[in-house]
Amino acid sequence: MSPPVTAENPSDTYFRSPLGCEGIVDFKMSPEGNELWALIIVERLSWLKKSLEKLEEFKTLKPNWDSYGAKSINFDLISKTRDLLNSINMVDVPEPFLAPVSDGGVNIEWDTPNRYLSVKVRSEGVRFFGVKRDEDEKKEKGLVDLHEGLDPVLQLFNLNHAS
Repeated sequence: MSPPVTAENPSDTYFRSPLGCEGIVDFKMSPEGNELWALIIVERLSWLKKSLEKLEEFKTLKPNWDSYGAKSINFDLISKTRDLLNSINMVDVPEPFLAPVSDGGVNIEWDTPNRYLSVKVRSEGVRFFGVKRDEDEKKEKGLVDLHEGLDPVLQLFNLNHAS
C-alpha cells in the first residue's frame, strides 16, 4: 500500500476511469502551506490512439477485401472519420467499434447495455442512428454536423455516462 498523501508527501497518482479516461492527479501544497491542492490532468481518451491506428489499417484493404466485391476504403472517409474521433472533447466516452464497409465507408459504433449508436461515414454524408434501450427503445437518427463533431450526438445518447 502506498503512503498517504500529506503535506510532507505530495504525490502524482495515475488514474483510469471505468469508461476509458485516464490521467494523473497531481497533489501540491498551497504556497502558504495550509492547503493541499489536487490538480487533475486528464489525458485524451485512452482508446483514441488504438482507434486511429485501426483506421490506418483500413487503408491497406484492397478491392474485394471481403471476397464479395467490396471497394477499397476511401482515404477521404478515413480522414473524415479520424477528424470525427479527434473532435470528441467529452471524457468517459467508451471505446467505439470501427469497421470498414463494403461501399468504401467506415462505421463507428458504440454498444452499451442501455445505448446503441452507429455513425456511418459515407461519401454522401455522415449519418447516425441510435437506440436508447432504457427509454422504451426510443430511436433517433439524423445527420452529423461536421463543424460540431460527434459531441452533440454522443450527448444526445448520454454516451459519456453510458453503462
